[in-house]
Order: sequence, then C-alpha cells, then structure tokens
Amino acid sequence: MIMKNDRDCIAAEAIMPAQPATTKSTSAGAKKDISNYTFERTFNPEIIRNCHALNSHAWSNELTPEQYVEREKFMSTVSLSNVASEPHHDGTSVNGFYNLRKGPQAAGLAGIAYYIVRDLTAKRKEGDDDMFDVACACETLTRLSYIAHPGSDGEAIITNVMSPCIGGVFVPAKSRGLNLGNIMINKLIDYLNNEYATSYKQRLSAGNPKGETYSTLYSEVGEYYRKFGYISRGMDLITVDYTHAEVPATSAYTFKAYKVKDDTTLLHKLHNDQVLRQLALAVKTTGFKQISNTPTLENFNWHCFRSIFISNNLKVFGETDSKDELVFAVSMYDPSNPEKIVAMTTFTHDWKNRNIYILKIVLVEPQTSADASMKLIDELFQQIRRESHVKYGDFHKINLWQSELFQYGIDSTEQFAQVYADKNGVDASKVAISVSENGSISAARFHNYAESEDGKVEIVEENISVDVPFGWIDNGKWCWF
Repeated sequence: MIMKNDRDCIAAEAIMPAQPATTKSTSAGAKKDISNYTFERTFNPEIIRNCHALNSHAWSNELTPEQYVEREKFMSTVSLSNVASEPHHDGTSVNGFYNLRKGPQAAGLAGIAYYIVRDLTAKRKEGDDDMFDVACACETLTRLSYIAHPGSDGEAIITNVMSPCIGGVFVPAKSRGLNLGNIMINKLIDYLNNEYATSYKQRLSAGNPKGETYSTLYSEVGEYYRKFGYISRGMDLITVDYTHAEVPATSAYTFKAYKVKDDTTLLHKLHNDQVLRQLALAVKTTGFKQISNTPTLENFNWHCFRSIFISNNLKVFGETDSKDELVFAVSMYDPSNPEKIVAMTTFTHDWKNRNIYILKIVLVEPQTSADASMKLIDELFQQIRRESHVKYGDFHKINLWQSELFQYGIDSTEQFAQVYADKNGVDASKVAISVSENGSISAARFHNYAESEDGKVEIVEENISVDVPFGWIDNGKWCWF
C-alpha cells in the first residue's frame, strides 16, 4: 500500500478559485434549454433560510418547521460545515450564521455551500423579498475523503481528495413539472467539474494516478440520479429489537463511555486505520478503484451536535439533567489487559422513535469467525443499552447499516439473534432482527480530467450508461449527509 500525503494539495484545492474548464465529452443527462434560468452559489442568509423553510415540510420529521430551519442554521456552524466556528457542547449557543465565507477560503467548497436556480422571467412585485425569482435549491457538504487506485504492482495507491456530498435538493411546488430539478443537477455537476479542474494537477502530483475526484449523494427518490452518472451502492437497514430482552447487568469486559466534550482522538485513529486497511485489501482483491470518506473528529461531531440540537428542542431532558452527559461512543477493553481496546462503536440517537443509530463499529483485531465478531458486537450493543437505560430510559432498538456487519463476514440476521441468545442464555425469539430497505441510497459519481497538448485541463466524462467499476469502503451511517 502506498499512502500519499497530499495535504498540500488539499490546501491548494481549498483556496484556488474555480476557472472554466474545457469539456472534452459529456453525457451527464439530457441538456435542456436553460436560457430562462441561471444557476449560482448563494451567500444570502435570507434566501438560505427561506429555502430551508420551504423544504421543512418534507424533512422536518420530529421537529416543527421553525425548529428545522433553526437546526439547519445551527448545523451550518459546526466545524465540518464551517471551519470558522463551532457550537458549544450543549448545543445552545453558536457563533456565525451559515457558511457564508467568500473569497479564497470559500473557493474550494470546503464545508457547506448553498446553490439556487433563478427564474429570469420572474418579475419582482411590490412587497416581494429576495426569494421572488428562486425556482429551486440544493447544497453540498465537502469533506476530506480517500480514493484508492491499483498501482502497476497491484498494490493500492491511496490519496486524499476533497469530495462534495449533494443534499437538500428541493423544488418548491410552484416550480414543479418544469424539469428544473434536471437543470439544477446538470448545472451543479458543471460547477463541480470546473471547480475541481483547477486542482487536477495538484492531485496528480500528490500521487492520484488519474487526478480524479468524486461527489456523492444519498437519494430518497430511488435511481433518479442515475441519469446524471451517480452509481448506487445502497445498503439495507438492520434493526435489532431488544424490547423483550432484559439488559444484562454485567460483562466480563470493561468499557469507557465518551461524551461530545471527551477526547475521542484514539477512536477515530482506530477507525481510520481500519479504513486504510480495507481500501488496500479491496483494491488488491478486485483490481478496481475504491472510495471512502476519511474518518475525522469533525465528521463524528456533526452527528453529535445534530442529536443534541434535536434533544434540546424536543425537551428530552428535565431541568436538572445535563445535555453534556449524552454518550456518543463506547470503547471495550480486553479483560486480561485493561489498557487494550478490542472494539469500539460510535452512535447517535433517533429521538423520534427512541432508537440508537450506530454510526461505526470497529473490531480492532481480526476475529476467528463471524460468530466471534458477533459476540464482540453484541457486547458493545449491551453496553450501549446499559448506558442508555440508566440515562434516557426506553431505548430498545438499535439501527445500523448492513455494511457494519458485512465487513466482519456477518450476512445472516438470524445468526446474530442466535449468537445473542446463546451468549446471554435467553430465547432467541426475544430478539427480533429485521432487514428493511434503506430510505437513503448511497451513490457516487466520478469527476475526471485530462491535460490537452496546449496544457489546458479538460473535463472527461465517463460513459454514464455503463457502471464504472468501483467499491465504496465503509459505506455506513457515519458518512451520511
């Protein structure tokens, strides 16, 4: 495995302004007449707020529309979204307002960015605000990520890239039926292509064999984004229901619980080390390129602060309870060596349904069998239940993406239930494990470039009618946006 450290490349990618690139060939969906519409990145806080107000009816879930709008504002201030500010640990006070940085800091799209399509035929009427010509909107969250290519010897060459994740795609009722969603996604792809063309040579110099990067999204509308080149790598959702199973009082293992203010550096290092190993193995085994987000504290905190904000607004805690006591991670130690971590998990909370949502499971050392892996995972789950039962009461279900079990050779939910039953001396029927379709389908699209004879960087679109062979390592809830 060759690991190229291209943080200099990343720094350059984050400060270089986007310049138009030449398109060598394109197949990113059908091109439409867009003469009446213009696509732009917006820095107008009122437009951003109003767009969130419009899409709150679709995505507010347990929150009121007003709370949803405030949550989106709040989440734009966490360090993953905006490196310039960070909320306090209790989620009640923030600095900054959206990610409205302009100039060199904002040019590389690091963090969150907002986009709109304007209708040039719209006429401002008396009393209209700045939303009068906004036809639709979307946003991206750009994060540090990995891409791994096979080298000439078959070993993996792993480099860092900045990878945007598309979200918040919304067309208001007044604009539907006009093909504006297609127009917006095509224009966003053009925008991203041009943005990352500027750092093509830096990626090459950092060891990236093709100088490419990629964007991702999580589709809630099936395969709609396939026509734009986004290839699905969806994972089913697993629910472990412990409603009728008592919480084991003790364990042979010792544990440490982590709150958002605690130092979780070691946990993210263990996660990152595992991702690098899996990327290298997958490239060598398949011969295909592989992708993964880079595990970071900022990514973990994004989920923590989101949970804290929702719990505040749902008034989960009483007056005497401390939000600082919310647990988001558990590490498990070897009974014979209390300083040696054998497994860890990070998680968040589904406050509406009172479920725990697993972000990541790491078993530090390879296990001898799937059963052995399941026993360790069950120990982690039982400790989560003990922590949650004491502090928050009725968390009986644990949700996780199937990738968390697949990576340890566990492909049978019935097997997991039986292992739990045998280990804890209970009837397997007391643990209900179900598999359901995940409402968020992971998908990725590659952005490729080449240098012409005169030194210009050209955008080279791969044929989107053919699946590009690639793997998505560690494709779980932890990197969802």
